[in-house]
Amino acid sequence: MITSSNILYIYCEIMEQLEPKRVLDVGMFYKAVGGVSRRILNREVPSGCYIAAVRTDKTENLGVYSAVYNKIVDIEELDVLKDVEFDLAVMLSDAVSLKDRQRLISRISGRCMYLLTYEYDVPCLEAASDIKSIRLGEDRCVLAVFE
Repeated sequence: MITSSNILYIYCEIMEQLEPKRVLDVGMFYKAVGGVSRRILNREVPSGCYIAAVRTDKTENLGVYSAVYNKIVDIEELDVLKDVEFDLAVMLSDAVSLKDRQRLISRISGRCMYLLTYEYDVPCLEAASDIKSIRLGEDRCVLAVFE
């Protein structure tokens, strides 16, 4: 579970600044922060924003997550979303194992314009045209740009 308010703030700022219409949430960030709605830190993602989630753990989803996500697929079903172009992919959940991270980044980098992830994923971002560092306190993220 993610408890760092810095990570929550970074996520909210990126969502607010990019105003994405389609988001791919790899690892179910909202679930990892205990969120049961699209509201985090008194900010809400508009209902018109399509959010697809990739479940990377084996736990069942509670029905409440249908209020957050438009679609939830298991990691093995990621190809179901192959025809969807995402403005932003987010991989900030601790439910994404280190062994899966490189494979997932490789699979999603061609489907998204931006990827918000942790700084330790930089070696996996060779397809990015630009990588912007985001640091807040002890927390380090990057916003990778794919063209």
